[in-house]
Amino acid sequence: MSILKEMADNDFRYDNTEVCALITDGEESGLRGATAFAKENISMLMNANTVVIALDTIHETEQLQIYSRGINFTEQNADEVCDLLTFAGLKNGIDMPYAEFYPGAIDSEAFSRLGVKAAGLCAVRHEPVPYYHTVHDSYDNLNPECIELTRKIIKTAADMFDGAGHIF
Repeated sequence: MSILKEMADNDFRYDNTEVCALITDGEESGLRGATAFAKENISMLMNANTVVIALDTIHETEQLQIYSRGINFTEQNADEVCDLLTFAGLKNGIDMPYAEFYPGAIDSEAFSRLGVKAAGLCAVRHEPVPYYHTVHDSYDNLNPECIELTRKIIKTAADMFDGAGHIF
């Protein structure tokens, strides 16, 4: 169950935090969509104590990693958001490493580039795998356990952020 659906079903609202979902499509077109959204809404994002957590390819639990850098490791994401994800992971029983160099990007960089605090979370191997960008990349190979763990981590991060009223 998505965090937004869970909140709606229970008529739940945070005291200090608004949770939103932005779906920007996939890969390069997704990064372009995230960039366009960030540019069009930069004033609102900067004035609202915004934190962006970009999710990408949530497939292998053992590969769940925090993306502190992107665009072939040239773009820096926010240390504070990475720390938030680290603590949220630990509260859910997983010590997530930071991703090492990988050839690609994650949508958080669209926001980081403009000064919005952002980081990424991804669960994919950095080597060719049959389910990634092939004819086998379809809904029927989704990993419900990895998706559920990621949902719990994101929910915990939102709870922690709302409770603190700011990033640590």
